[in-house]
Amino acid sequence: MKNSKLLLFILFLILVADLTQGQTWEFVGGPQGIYPNDQIFLKDGRILCSTEEGVFISDDSEENWTKGNVSKDFGAVYSLTERKNGEIIAIARNGIIKSFDKGINWSLVSNNSSLNDYGVRIFESPIDSSLYFNKGKILYKSNDDGYNWESIWTGEIIDGFTINDSGWIYLGVRYRNIKISKDNGTTFKRLPIPYDFSNTTISLLYPDKHGGLYFKTDNEIIHFYKKYNFFLIRNYHWTDIPLGVTSNGDLIFKYDNCIALYEYTTKQTRTLSCPGFVKDQFAKNVVIFGNTWIANFKYFGLYISYNGGRTWKDLNTGLAYKQSIAIEITDNDKLLVSTFDGGFWGSLYSSNDDGKTWLRKNPPLDPVFNEIVRLNNGNLVAAGSYGIYTSKNEGVDWKRKINFDIASSLFVSKNGIVYSGNNSKGIWISRDNANTWSSTSGIEDRYFSAFGESSEGRIFASSWYNDEGFYYSDNEGISWSLVTPSELSYRRIYDFIGKDDTLLAATPNGIYYSIDNGIEWNKISNIHNSCEKFSDAPNNELIAISPGNGVLRSTNSISKWESLGEGLNNRKVLDICFDKNNRLFAVTDSGIFRNDYYLNPFLISPVYAADKQPFNIELLWNGVNIANYYEVILSPDSSFNTNTRIISTPTNSVVVNSLTPNTTYYWQVKAFTVK
Repeated sequence: MKNSKLLLFILFLILVADLTQGQTWEFVGGPQGIYPNDQIFLKDGRILCSTEEGVFISDDSEENWTKGNVSKDFGAVYSLTERKNGEIIAIARNGIIKSFDKGINWSLVSNNSSLNDYGVRIFESPIDSSLYFNKGKILYKSNDDGYNWESIWTGEIIDGFTINDSGWIYLGVRYRNIKISKDNGTTFKRLPIPYDFSNTTISLLYPDKHGGLYFKTDNEIIHFYKKYNFFLIRNYHWTDIPLGVTSNGDLIFKYDNCIALYEYTTKQTRTLSCPGFVKDQFAKNVVIFGNTWIANFKYFGLYISYNGGRTWKDLNTGLAYKQSIAIEITDNDKLLVSTFDGGFWGSLYSSNDDGKTWLRKNPPLDPVFNEIVRLNNGNLVAAGSYGIYTSKNEGVDWKRKINFDIASSLFVSKNGIVYSGNNSKGIWISRDNANTWSSTSGIEDRYFSAFGESSEGRIFASSWYNDEGFYYSDNEGISWSLVTPSELSYRRIYDFIGKDDTLLAATPNGIYYSIDNGIEWNKISNIHNSCEKFSDAPNNELIAISPGNGVLRSTNSISKWESLGEGLNNRKVLDICFDKNNRLFAVTDSGIFRNDYYLNPFLISPVYAADKQPFNIELLWNGVNIANYYEVILSPDSSFNTNTRIISTPTNSVVVNSLTPNTTYYWQVKAFTVK
């Protein structure tokens, strides 16, 4: 008797819970609070904040930010100034821009490349409404509302600049003391302070509203008042800086990890509060509207106080999405996301509700985690600025295991050995779940940024410098051999992954593959853009991050790749991760996205178009964790209209009996979840 022939026609998923189908990326959200460049109160109490993403507006001093219409052609927006006539003028990356409607719409005023600078602002004279702006060694002036500018003073580098209520111009000139002009910049004289500041920089100048001046030297905060008199407010604390001045002339300043107030009349200092966001060199300024203060602490964002600085509230929600760097999902489906805040600093956020809400709790030293990896024992290991960290409680608490300037990458082999690349310190290896580490000999001076493993267990490591080739080890990292394949036009490799008997490499020039365990290489022809990271998919496919194409998936073989869905809108994808339900999360430079394509129950056996099958056959598919039961629909009719058999099962397999010989069967699987 002949065996039947079973044709596996299609698999699809229907969930009563109405889960998203197909390949469209859904925006999840993510940690909010992009780095604030500047913030101002308008005369009507409205708040404006400038960022790399443009200008944001808040009408109620709460968490309701809307984005102004700032053209991307202007680039990032730096400082903001409200003029007496209600106009707002701002310095952007590509020129000076202006708004006539309180920050909603913006137009270009001047695109002179010399008139854009990250660290300075435009001041308006209270005498004649002329505008002033300094950059480098030059002070500029405009008499026509900012459209044209002329140089009115040139000398040494200007580290500080301000104008007081009388129209007096102050310049903190590097190694040349403080210059003052009382005639709109026509002439400048040295400020008559009985102390020589010619060996220091003078910055962060604030008028005290009584004809005096607050300013910072390299290590001091000083109050110059009356004629020839000055008072030392703070000494030998370089991270302590002036932040702003109250309406009666008191100075708000950073004092250690606190916010303090120096009283103009008594010359006494008192601490106002010591909130958690006051750290190290992150202070920038405080702006005031009545008794409401807004503090800008750079990478830690904006905070608002309604009682003169005694208590503070986070003001970052709604202020754009942070650039996410790395993502890992724990065994309990907790999302952990590392964000880049600037410099060497970052934040670590967690979400227990699929990204709807986020909690920030930073590891010691506030590092940027470049990579977070789950170990074989369920613990976490992370690499980033300041070294390698581990966590035993799903990212709540972290302990620094090894101190490096930058730990750039992590890889856990099939045998559980952890490899890390560190800035110019070679390869470091842990054989006890990241508890202790040791370096490898012979390549200590190189910076390794990517690792991978072939199906045969050979470990690969790529150096940051693309002219060095890459290395491999056949003895779990004890010794390494150099490979310099001529086929790779870019020898720097971002990632490796083994698939069956093939090894793939992600490079700046696309994807390459090797069938001889990494010695000879060939390029996959239809991928021309850079690829930066691989991942295994639940249905035996491969996934790759491509900055020019979003996320790619291999279809029927490693040689054919296509885009995995729409919806990323040219965002830069930086990391991807599956949760236990096979939902794919992607972190980008502006938010987090999810794709539910791999929620589908994918075929395991029999394979497509299998023949010579037994009469009693087991149908097997991958399980969907959120499904309560499945329906298997079997029919010799490809439209499933006749002779259809429906079988319900709580598991991801079923045995079908009494198949008809010499018959092609089609089958579907539907997964159901009932809440």
